[in-house]
Amino acid sequence: MTRKIGVLAACLSIVACALWAQKTYTVQYTSSAITIDGQATEAAWTGVSSGGGDFVGHDTGIPGLASTEQTTFKALWDATNLYIFITTQDGSLAFDVNLTTNNATLTFAKDDFELFLDPISSRNTEPNPTHKYQMVLYPQTDASGQAINPPTAFKWVAAGNTDFPFPPASWPSGLLIQAGFITFSGGYSVELAIPWTAFDNTLVNTQPINLPPANGDVWSVQVCRLHSGGNNTAASKWNPTATGGFRTKPWGLWTFTGAPASTAATDWQLLE
Repeated sequence: MTRKIGVLAACLSIVACALWAQKTYTVQYTSSAITIDGQATEAAWTGVSSGGGDFVGHDTGIPGLASTEQTTFKALWDATNLYIFITTQDGSLAFDVNLTTNNATLTFAKDDFELFLDPISSRNTEPNPTHKYQMVLYPQTDASGQAINPPTAFKWVAAGNTDFPFPPASWPSGLLIQAGFITFSGGYSVELAIPWTAFDNTLVNTQPINLPPANGDVWSVQVCRLHSGGNNTAASKWNPTATGGFRTKPWGLWTFTGAPASTAATDWQLLE
């Protein structure tokens, strides 16, 4: 009996590890043109694998409770930009009428996507919230389909013993980052083009990195969705973490691949 219990425990442990494994995604290189309109209908997106579809509540630990309104994403890259397409289910879009005021205090209370990136994946276990880029994307559009509010972007940096450098230093946004939104019955989507030059930031990149990445480079990434509804649909994230919150590491891992030899980065760049 003891042996059977031990075998059962080992099997359960293996199953648990499989369920709780860190999320991974492969970002393929593209040579095709992409128009940032929120639709991702270009040939470049054809056949690109989706991540997500199993987002978990941000306030629960590993393995997390699956969200009842799911989010998926795709990503591509070329020598100039990182392209990201995110789409989510949402039956009741809600917009923040006090967005400008709330942004100043990092109060994000209505519908948005939140994206966290760290080009140095070896820091994926460091304390929250040091060394990361954050982007908040709002789905509200005007009659012509243009986003009313540009992305809000921050960089989080080490601040001694302080856990919350407030407010965080700004990260290049606006004209440097292209964002196209569409809303549809039951949800909304965003398509992004983030120039590699936007990541040339001395307070985040504390060791050599490739810009653009080299084939095989790995970044830690968390893709999140906020909703003003109740319970688990209110906030969800791609990679489960041991404790609640979006900024909490570890995040999932994105591996860049597929660039031709003449395009992939060949020199380590120390950004300091």
